[in-house]
Order: sequence, then C-alpha cells, then structure tokens
Amino acid sequence: MHYRYLTIFVFISLILPTQVLSSQERTTPVAFVNGIPIQKHDLFYAMESEQARSGTIMIGSAQGKIKVSLRRASRQTLDRLINIELLYQEGLKEKFTGLSEETEKRYRREVLKAGSEEKLAAALACNKTPQEHLKRSIFRNLVINRYLEKEVYSRVPVTDREIMEYYKRNLSRFTTPESVRARQVLIRVRSWKKPEESESAYSKAVKIHREASNGADFKELALKYSRATYGGSRGGEMGLIQKGSMPRVIDSNLFAISVGEITKPIKTRLGYHIIQVTEKNPSSVRTLDDVKDYIVARIRRAKAKTMISKLVVDLRSKSKIEVVME
Repeated sequence: MHYRYLTIFVFISLILPTQVLSSQERTTPVAFVNGIPIQKHDLFYAMESEQARSGTIMIGSAQGKIKVSLRRASRQTLDRLINIELLYQEGLKEKFTGLSEETEKRYRREVLKAGSEEKLAAALACNKTPQEHLKRSIFRNLVINRYLEKEVYSRVPVTDREIMEYYKRNLSRFTTPESVRARQVLIRVRSWKKPEESESAYSKAVKIHREASNGADFKELALKYSRATYGGSRGGEMGLIQKGSMPRVIDSNLFAISVGEITKPIKTRLGYHIIQVTEKNPSSVRTLDDVKDYIVARIRRAKAKTMISKLVVDLRSKSKIEVVME
C-alpha cells in the first residue's frame, strides 16, 4: 500500500500560466543534488503547483516585500525538491521491479481521464510540457513511494488498541444513514403571489394524490403530470435519498411512511410534491474488518511524518547539495 506523505509534483498544474522562459533559462540549474541538477523550470512548475493548491497567485512586483516573499517561497520549494530528489536517488538504488509497467498503467489512466492521447498532449502543451515529462514524473513518484514503503511505512507499528480507538472515535465516518428510494410528482407553482395559481396547483396535487391512493400507477402519473426537469421524464424517479439530505419538510414525510405509501401534497418553494416511497434501507455501520486497512493507513500516515523528516535529514547529511539559485 502506498501513501502520499510528501508533496511530489507528479501532475502539471494547468490553472496558472507558466512563466515564459527561454530554452537556456529552462535548463539553467538552480541546485545540484549529488551532481544531479534541479533545473529552473522544475522550480517554477513546483511553485505554480503549490500556488494552485493554496489558491494564491504570486505576481512579480518592484515592491521589496513581495520580492522577499517570492525568494523565500522559492527557496522553501527548492528545499522540498531537493528532499524529493534525495528520496528518488535512494529509491533507484533499490532496483524495484515492475515500475515501468506500473508507470505505463497509470499514464493510461491519465489518457482516459483526458479523453484521448491528443487531448492529454494538448493540455500538457499549454505548459510546454512533453508527454514524456509526465511519464517521468509518474515513474519518480512510484520509485519514491516504493522506497518510503520499504524504509518507513512498513516499519510503522500500529497496535490493535490504536485501531479500535480510532474506529470508535470515528464511528460516524463509517456509518451509512437510513435511506429511501422514491418517486415524485411535482406540481410547479411559479408565483406564490398569485393566489389563483397556488390554489389551482394545490387542487391538482390533491387530485393526483387521490388517483395514486386509489391504485393508479404512480410512474404513469409522474409521466403525465410532472415536468421533465423535475423527474417527469423518468417517471418521477428521485434516486437514493439519505436521511437528512432533503429539505426538512420533505425529509420528515419521506421517512415517516412505509414502502408503497404516498405522502399527501407537500408544499415547498417549488410547488406541491406528491411522493411515493419505493424502497427503504436502514442505517448501517461498516464493521471494523471492513475498514481496518483504511484505519491502519491513517494511523501510519500520522506516525510516518516524523520518521520521514528524520530520514530526509539523514540523507541530506550524507549527500553533496549545492544551491546555485540566484
């Protein structure tokens, strides 16, 4: 099992415009890690990704404070890139198997998300990024995570007591609320300020409720009376509804009746709803066995942070790191 505990820049941010760099500037080293360069464009990509995630945009300015802020941010980002490079170099020494195949598999997932090779290439081209750069990033991520799995995650002890305590503390997270499936007929009221319109809608809703209660096919009633935009074209199908997810006036009626029963007309700002419950599901709690792997991963994540920090400090002490950033 692999976890992302470090900020590893695998995917190129398409949110912010990439700073325009000349070919020479793009390949200008800003640091060397055991003789391997970290180039200026890698630093810019990393900074833009961090800005995108935090929702902030740094804009160059003549003002001294902003310049200092930018320098500090770029140095912090560079330190993270150095840490990542150190972990990658150590991971390569392990000669893990199956990484090329897994890289290709994950790359194909990105192609599927994008819709096609051409669409993915076009998206990457916005940042003047070749597809091979994405593949290399995926490969690096796999190497680092495999290395961390070996050196850190697999060595993090998690006791049965810790697992049980976490489960009890987060029981609501593992609980699925009571739910129903239902159909509705909605008689729309466009303006409640027009008494004649609201009265007409209510009379129609009462008539439909009477028909349904007397055995008329509810699906057919929805197809006949309910507007398509409110489920009419689907026979009034509302899908699976969890308790508490609908307006209170609807929720209280839905969960108070049995399967097959029909509510009286319910007034909301949209109009009058007549609803039939077609299925009821009690609330359920996932067992400890079902969520044990998830819990172990969460506990390990918290514990591993300190171990990873110590590992990186140790690697830095044994490595030759030269920062040449302006």
